[in-house]
Amino acid sequence: MGSFSSSSNMDYIDDTLGSGRSSPSRLSAPMSHSRSVQYMRRDNHDHTVRSDPSINMFPDHYYQEETSERIRNINDAKEMIKQLNVGGKKLTSAKSQLKLSSTAYGVRMLSKDIFNTKVELQVENLLIVTKSQDRSLIYLTRELVEWLLVNSPGITVYVEKVLQGSEQFGAEDIYKDSRCKEQRIRYWDKEFVAQHDGFFDMIITLGGDGTVLFVSSIFQRHVPPVLSFSLGSLGFLANYQFESFREELPKILDNRIKTNLRMRLECKVYRCHPTMIDPSTSEKVAVAELVMQRQILNELTIDRGPSPFISNLEVYGDNSLLTVAQADGIIIATPTGSTAYSLSAGGPLVYPSVNAVCVTPICPHTLSFRPILLPDSMNIKVKVSQSSRATAWAAFDGKDRFELKKGDYITVQVSPYAFPTVESHDTEFIESISRSLNWNVRREQKSFTHMLSRKNQEKYVTDKGSEEEFPKGDEGDVVILEADNKNEAQTMMNDCNLHMQAPMRNSACAEADEIVYCNSTNSCPEDMPCCSQFGECGTGDYCLGGCNPRFSYSHEACMAMPVCKDQSFKFGDNYASKVLKKDNYMGNISQGDWAYSGYLMDYSDEDSMVIAMPKNSGGTVLSSTRYIWYGKISARLKTSRGKGVVSAFILFSDIQDEIDNEWIGSNLNQVQTNYYFEGVLNYTHGHNIDTNDTFGRYHTYEIDWREDRLTWSVDGKVGRTLNKNDTYNHTTKRYMYPQTPSRVQISLWPGGNATSSDSVKQWAGGEIDWDSEDIKDPGYYYMLLNSVNVTCYDPPKNVERRGSSAYSYVNPDRFLSNDVAITDDDVMLYSYKGSGLAPKLGKQNQTGVTSSSTSSTLPPGASTAFIQNVKSTESKSVGKNAGAAMKGPGVLAVIALILSHIV
Repeated sequence: MGSFSSSSNMDYIDDTLGSGRSSPSRLSAPMSHSRSVQYMRRDNHDHTVRSDPSINMFPDHYYQEETSERIRNINDAKEMIKQLNVGGKKLTSAKSQLKLSSTAYGVRMLSKDIFNTKVELQVENLLIVTKSQDRSLIYLTRELVEWLLVNSPGITVYVEKVLQGSEQFGAEDIYKDSRCKEQRIRYWDKEFVAQHDGFFDMIITLGGDGTVLFVSSIFQRHVPPVLSFSLGSLGFLANYQFESFREELPKILDNRIKTNLRMRLECKVYRCHPTMIDPSTSEKVAVAELVMQRQILNELTIDRGPSPFISNLEVYGDNSLLTVAQADGIIIATPTGSTAYSLSAGGPLVYPSVNAVCVTPICPHTLSFRPILLPDSMNIKVKVSQSSRATAWAAFDGKDRFELKKGDYITVQVSPYAFPTVESHDTEFIESISRSLNWNVRREQKSFTHMLSRKNQEKYVTDKGSEEEFPKGDEGDVVILEADNKNEAQTMMNDCNLHMQAPMRNSACAEADEIVYCNSTNSCPEDMPCCSQFGECGTGDYCLGGCNPRFSYSHEACMAMPVCKDQSFKFGDNYASKVLKKDNYMGNISQGDWAYSGYLMDYSDEDSMVIAMPKNSGGTVLSSTRYIWYGKISARLKTSRGKGVVSAFILFSDIQDEIDNEWIGSNLNQVQTNYYFEGVLNYTHGHNIDTNDTFGRYHTYEIDWREDRLTWSVDGKVGRTLNKNDTYNHTTKRYMYPQTPSRVQISLWPGGNATSSDSVKQWAGGEIDWDSEDIKDPGYYYMLLNSVNVTCYDPPKNVERRGSSAYSYVNPDRFLSNDVAITDDDVMLYSYKGSGLAPKLGKQNQTGVTSSSTSSTLPPGASTAFIQNVKSTESKSVGKNAGAAMKGPGVLAVIALILSHIV
């Protein structure tokens, strides 16, 4: 291999490329490495393709060669960058075309890796930029600031200085509502930003694209990641919806994020002074003085201003004259700016990550002067010609208009200070131009079959036969497997045929189930009208307990809620077999008082029921089938133990009002109490109550929920009292108090799971140990439930009564206590296709009565006799670590419990 030379001193750089210092395991495998059918595994949510390195169907030598080549190329690029960074060297020549090509390709691959790199945020100082002239946005800013104070205690929030002392913003009221004792609201202005380069860790904008451009104008050097909530009209740069900030911000603040490093242009304006004669050389010399410098995100515009004459602008690229633009003006735009002024002037749409600069004329004098893309490596200069009949005017992102006289010029090159925006999803640019510009939107080609007579329509259908293997619209559910040659393609097709008969949900050849998610910005569609407790749309049991009317297609899609009834439950005497499996429960409360997802077992030695969480599972949730609208609820139980293990006894409403008792497995001497209103996560509401040995001893925990106050007690002793009046929020003008019908839920779940956010894992006591003593013997984490007592209180005095058997939400736009009525609406479905919109669908074929399921789910291939064998071991010890007096289902039950069911 040859070596490169440097223009600084022409010294040769030693050939140290291709040394293979990088580990192959740290690089992405080429696409061909994942082409085998057996390498494919389908992700049901995002339709991504993943490789399974444990299976090798084709020879490895091709993959190894391609991977090694890629590694060599990237190593060449890294080594060259390292060499060029020493002593200000510059690459000007190469003695080997092969080495130059290899390095060039490596630079492209390295650039791709950089654009795909995720950033770990450590946000301490957060800047909020909003249109302070818009009064409504001030209140939205207030909501956002209050949420940040409550949920991100380590963040100091900076808002614009004009809000200091503002009655609409009301910083003192925010402190009061958030119960924040520290002064964590501070104020910024342009001077403060200019003096604190690199000080801020993140920027949030509330507005449109103009607000984002304003951020670029005040951050003329380093820019922190910018998260933009769309409150404008178009929104090419603002791809997050403000309505969902409570859901989006925790994901962004607690996880690594991907940013778009948007190119900015560095523009320098030079004023050319009159020509002078150099007395020593007799040469004509003109001094060009730098008078202005700007970093722009959208475009530099040079136009004729108020002059009636067209502009005469000389355009240079790397000091070579490219053209003389005779036009009303010229636009030099970044890829980000390609959707702005440049687009209106006839310029192209450019993907944000493309390394190019767009030069677009404004009303050129010749029709042949079309827009052109120039490489971003080119240094561009635009000069007002000495022969121009008038001056020109420059604008930087539409601001700071500056007059250019004859001989003045502006240099344009890529800025070293990129503008990073937080990416919402991979196709946000395409979706933004489709949404805002109706890009490539057209009506579909119509079929002519509707013109046929009935006889010919029938003949057409018969003749068509099975031409279409997949119905229209199913193309998105097919995984495309690329083959490099005919033999490889035939092998893949044979492999697919083998898999066609196997009921493998994750097979490469199997059709993926479509999951539709629901939240504050996306309601469920009419054909899947019910939003479940876990944010997925569907019918059947999705429309029962936990169905959220706020995010469903209609509030009437959710079934009515069975009214409260005074009851006492003892969970001994084989009670686990009486609990309904959640998937089989269709709302018939005569069949059972409880439904569950996960793993239950009887434990006769202590007259209790085991709520279990096997290794790598999602745990268990036990829910009452009836609702409580104010009442006294107590539970006698033993919690689980271990870091990352969370036991819970809560009241939870369908619109996500919540009253909590929770136990962290690493702290067995306290119970954490909390409450939430409509799913707003305010962690400052938490309060701990001291107790002792929650794993080894039974305690009775009680929630006394009244219309005006809420009390938590342990073993008959009040540990906390909350008055409704203390929950009033001055911003929303509402009481943030749990007030809607709720179910009792007792659960065991892995808060410290590896997939949990860092903040949740920290709260749960750390990452869960799936090889702990309890996982080894008896084979699962567990809590023991002995009894539950429910005493119902009268509903609110002003409640609307239309019946006596159910609670129903009657207001489609609001879901407070006053919006609930007592009715005789249906609480039961008759098929899995039914919903509150059609509750009796399938009644002629269904009885609506479902039998209770076995308390342990059958593993694949297991028989009923096997489960009976597991049940016969229930007299064996739960484990030597659980105490001498404790006995349980034994080790064989572990086999039945090691399932991958995720709640």
